[in-house]
Amino acid sequence: MRKVVCAITLAAFTLNTLGTDLVLASAEIRLPAVISKTEPIEIDTGQFDIPSYLGYVKDRSQHDPAGRTVIHIQDAHCNYKAQNSIYELIDYLSRTYGASVINLEGGEGQYNLSQFGMIADPGLREKTADYFLKEGVIGGPEFYAVKNPDKVKLWGAEDTKLYRANLDVYRKSLTSKP
Repeated sequence: MRKVVCAITLAAFTLNTLGTDLVLASAEIRLPAVISKTEPIEIDTGQFDIPSYLGYVKDRSQHDPAGRTVIHIQDAHCNYKAQNSIYELIDYLSRTYGASVINLEGGEGQYNLSQFGMIADPGLREKTADYFLKEGVIGGPEFYAVKNPDKVKLWGAEDTKLYRANLDVYRKSLTSKP
């Protein structure tokens, strides 16, 4: 009985992990042509959508009279596969809608990725950034910015002092958790 349960668990895990990747790899994926960055792009939130292999739109609302659009991407921190998916999603949003500013939680002000820029060989720069992505030191947005330095600007949306205070409260609350 134990062997049967183990075999079923292994099969379920394998199909769950590899199944999606195999379907996506075998699917014919057509990405739109590169858009012009010279003209502002307005996004109708009612019509906004993303390909299903990149995720799904959970909620939409249109509140800003100035027409600015915010796209919130739910993040699974330190998950290599999720961070690569975020990279792909940002690439799609950049090419399709002209997204060029990424606001990130946990940071404050403009991000400085110049250390990666010092690596002249693009292949080595990508391998180095990929290593840090696997280690959870950077996320999908930073990985995208390293590989595409002229396409996006990263901006930390936090007040570092408040962010750290909130993080400390969260960590202290974990000591009370059974």
